[in-house]
Amino acid sequence: MKKFTLASLSLDPQIWYIDGVDNLLKNRLPTRAPARRDPSHPFPALGDTMQSFTFVHAADLHLDSPFSGLTARAPLMAQVMRDATFKAFSSVVDLCLEENAAFLLLSGDLFEWEEKSLRAASAFYDGVRRLGEKGIPVFAVHGNHDPAASRPLPLKAPENLYVFGHEEVETREVIRDGEVIARVSGISYAAREEKRNLATLFPKGKPGGPFHAGVLHANVGGNTGHADYAPCSLADLTAAGVDYWALGHVHEHRVVSESPMAVYPGNTQGRSFRETGQRGCCLVKVQGRRSRVRFVATDSFRFLARDLSIEPFDDLADLEDALCEAVGDLASQTGGRPLVARVALTGRSPLYEELSRTGVLPDLVERGRVRFFDGAEGVFLEDLDARFKPGLDLPQRMRAGDLVGQVLSLAAEAAASPEALELIRDRALGELFGNRDLTLVAGQPDDEELAQLLEEAGLLCMDLLEGGA
Repeated sequence: MKKFTLASLSLDPQIWYIDGVDNLLKNRLPTRAPARRDPSHPFPALGDTMQSFTFVHAADLHLDSPFSGLTARAPLMAQVMRDATFKAFSSVVDLCLEENAAFLLLSGDLFEWEEKSLRAASAFYDGVRRLGEKGIPVFAVHGNHDPAASRPLPLKAPENLYVFGHEEVETREVIRDGEVIARVSGISYAAREEKRNLATLFPKGKPGGPFHAGVLHANVGGNTGHADYAPCSLADLTAAGVDYWALGHVHEHRVVSESPMAVYPGNTQGRSFRETGQRGCCLVKVQGRRSRVRFVATDSFRFLARDLSIEPFDDLADLEDALCEAVGDLASQTGGRPLVARVALTGRSPLYEELSRTGVLPDLVERGRVRFFDGAEGVFLEDLDARFKPGLDLPQRMRAGDLVGQVLSLAAEAAASPEALELIRDRALGELFGNRDLTLVAGQPDDEELAQLLEEAGLLCMDLLEGGA
């Protein structure tokens, strides 16, 4: 393997290199030859006036996440779960190789724990070395799960890996065919609770020269679903001379801005029902200063959840069949990956009393698991969420004479009166359905549909007034 080191570009207008000007070229990062254009590639055309390249952006690998509670309940899927974060990272590496990537950006929280396990360290370095064998450099930053102050990895780092420090923003160049095709800048967390606005430490001004990527683990715009570490605003990102912000920390894939391009790829593997749906990384195609982003799934198993109304059922056997059908429907949405499913039982039904008896819901869960072989075939029913309500004798409730009874009676009387329905359509909904675009998409509700809406509105009022929402 051809050996190389990493060149450091200071922030001073006069450019200096750690190894000296005489060693400038030999210390720059080599990359692979340009990839051939694939006519079937899903990216939009960017034009052919400048040389293009591709890179991969991933974040929040959380290598060594234990899934401890799940593995105890689903022993036949335990190994799948224990290997999940490692396989997800391996898929990121595979994508880099398949797409002939110029480099890989890793935007923090590479490890779940500050005290990294030997398995996690070995898996990470093995993946980086695979890329090094093909001349693909890897640039990474520390996040709140693995800050710079945490214990160093107990192994020798691959030569093609550069982890940015925490004191100041550093910049590295990527060279292909003797030409600088990109600059990559980044800064790491000094400690777990990073309170600095790291985005403001990047050089200001409009981008100039080669394509410039910034690697940053941060909470942009005060996302309330994640700890407010390294808080910054979109204005802070825009003020810096960066073409593409490779963000990490938020676990949902999100394009924060298209000018400059600022992207959270999300985490590479879902770890709980707070992280349902597909998880992955971003494949980025660059030409000049422009970039196009495509999300690529890397998760090795998937969390999915759905609601199931119990209203149509008055028999537990029929409900059990419907439950298994719902789980099977979720399994069809994973692209062949193993599934951990959760179903919320909703609505009103005479089955309320039966389902509320001690032990009935756990038995229903267990019977559902048996139907799917306890996860042996890659489908595991994790739990049922009880959100159902008692069945309702509507006429009796209307006769109660209280405020709720009056609301239900008024809704029923209006639903049975063509004149009232026409009045509601014209006065209450006239402005809404006077919107031509909405009408083209949804159409005008007919009397039957409007009567159904009134019934549902009455029940919703009842739930809200009685505190059952």
